Amino acid sequence: MKFLLPTLCLLITARLAAQTDESTTTLTPMVVGSDPTESRLPGFSTSATRLSSTELENRQAKHLQDSLGMIPNLNFAGATSRPRYLQLRGVGERSQFSGEGPPNFSVGVLMDEIDLSGFAGAVSLFDVETVDVLRGPQATLYGSRALAGLMMINSRAPTSLPETIYQLGIGTDDFFELGLANGGPWSLMNDTFFYRVSLNLQRQNGFQDNVFLNRSNTNKRQEF
Repeated sequence: MKFLLPTLCLLITARLAAQTDESTTTLTPMVVGSDPTESRLPGFSTSATRLSSTELENRQAKHLQDSLGMIPNLNFAGATSRPRYLQLRGVGERSQFSGEGPPNFSVGVLMDEIDLSGFAGAVSLFDVETVDVLRGPQATLYGSRALAGLMMINSRAPTSLPETIYQLGIGTDDFFELGLANGGPWSLMNDTFFYRVSLNLQRQNGFQDNVFLNRSNTNKRQEF
């Protein structure tokens, strides 16, 4: 009886270890597309956040503004109807007026390698594959507009098979959205090319009512 309890504990421990080994799964490596060397997390040395298309759809993020709250250490400001100025770790601009920050933008915004720094309010997330955010200086690779960090939006790449996506939405304050994306192979002169085209329209009157002018669309948005 003196050796019965230790023996039972040893058998239970061995069984639990065997179950743990059987349930072990291997995670798919995540590639940071905004790094020229295509570094793989977690070996990536820079603090980074990636939002996939699935995460964006689950949050119903239709515009870049809807995804900013999902990114740590990121704040935004802007006097317009959409956020225009971004700050990472407290570094960045608050407005376009002098004396409130450096003359250049400290947080770079790239969409498909097109520089949209200072115009983040123009970015729609329709047909977007990933949103990568790199925290910390990225000026060596991306210039002075990435002193505090970089945000890169990557659209879905062309596919080898024909694909068409439709999106239609309505909501409060006369919200209306229409999206269309089409891509696939295209044969021309014995060569095959791959293409993808996406269009997105969003329109809303806004929540403000101007009693003096008797208008309900003074905060109107129309983005294409």
